Amino acid sequence: MSRCANCSKLFVNGDTKSRYNNIEYHQHCFVCNTCNQPIKHSFYTLSDNEYRCSDCQQRLIPTITCSVCNELIDGSYVQYKDKNLHGSCFCCEGCQQSLANISYVENNEKPYCVDCHMEQFAKLCAICQRPFAPGAQSRKFQNKSYHIECFYCGKIIFGQNYETDEEQQRICQTCAEVK
Repeated sequence: MSRCANCSKLFVNGDTKSRYNNIEYHQHCFVCNTCNQPIKHSFYTLSDNEYRCSDCQQRLIPTITCSVCNELIDGSYVQYKDKNLHGSCFCCEGCQQSLANISYVENNEKPYCVDCHMEQFAKLCAICQRPFAPGAQSRKFQNKSYHIECFYCGKIIFGQNYETDEEQQRICQTCAEVK
C-alpha cells in the first residue's frame, strides 16, 4: 500500500488520489501552499512538494501589460523609456520592423532602425555625399562634416602656409578655401 506524500497516511479503499510527478497525495492533501485549499485545476510548482494554485499565482505575481497593444505580456519583453512592450510591438518608426533584437537609434525621442535613421536623418559627407553611420567618426572643417577617409590633403608643400581644422589636421589653403 502506498502513502500520501503530504500526510504520510496510507491510502484506503475509496480515497481519491492526486498524482503529480509520480508522487501521490490524498486529493484533500494536494493543497496550495499559499491559501491551503485543495488544488483542483491548474497550478504552479514552487519547489519540491510545494505548489500554488493558479488563482493565488495570478494574485501574487503582478501582471505586465504591453504599453502599445495593451495585451498581457507572458514571457520576455522589452523595456523602452520605462514602458513594457512585447518584442513585436517595439518597432521602428520608419519601417515598422521589430527592434527587439537589433540595434536602433533614437531621433526626436522615437526609435528607428539604423537603415531608416541613415535614410531619414543622417548627415552627409561634404565630399562623397554618403551618410554617416550612427557613432561614426568624422572630421569637421568650416562647418562641414567629412568621413575620416574622405578628409585629407596631400598638397601641402614644405614652407607653404596651411590651416588646421578642429582636430589639428593640416590642410593647404587652396583646399581650405574649397571646403
